[in-house]
Amino acid sequence: MNFINFSKDKAQVDRYKQLLLKQRDIMIALTTRLNERDETIIQLQEELDAYDRIHRETEDQLEMRDRRVLDLENILRDNQLPIPKDNRLDTVRKISFKMIANF
Repeated sequence: MNFINFSKDKAQVDRYKQLLLKQRDIMIALTTRLNERDETIIQLQEELDAYDRIHRETEDQLEMRDRRVLDLENILRDNQLPIPKDNRLDTVRKISFKMIANF
C-alpha cells in the first residue's frame, strides 16, 4: 500500500514538474515576444520622432519663406511697384495654409 501511494505521489510530482517546465517555456516565449514588440515600438517611436522633427523644420522654413514673401510684397507696395501675379505662389499658399490649419 505504501509503495502504491509512493508511486502515485511520484507520478503526481512528475506531472507537476512537467507542468512547471511547460509554464516556464511559455513564460520564456512570451517574454521574448514582449521584448521583440518593445523593440519594435521603440524603433517606431524613434521613426515618428524623426518625422515630427522633419515636419516641424519644414513648417518653420515654410513660415520663414511666407514672411519673406510678405516682406518683399510690402516693399514693392511701399515703392508703388506692381506685385507679379504667380498662380503657383497662390497655390502653394493655399496648400500651406490648409496644412497649417489641419494641425
